[in-house]
Amino acid sequence: MTVTQDRPREATVPQSANEPPHCPRLTNRELEVVELMAEALTNQQIANRLGISSNTVRRHAANLFAKLDAVSRLDAVRRSAELHLV
Repeated sequence: MTVTQDRPREATVPQSANEPPHCPRLTNRELEVVELMAEALTNQQIANRLGISSNTVRRHAANLFAKLDAVSRLDAVRRSAELHLV
């Protein structure tokens, strides 16, 4: 019997004429986190909703900031909306 590790699935948006040339690849969990950020939930509220720790939410947020070239939660939500991710 072999054991395989689950790899995070990547969520992408198909490129279209209306999209900028660079659309970052976000994991499903990162998409969930940014959608909840768009609802103006705190890290703790997001953690409770997803059943993860607030530290894990902070890690996902940091990954989002890097991938979206964002400097704040609001900026990450704005940029993800511009890219039609939320």
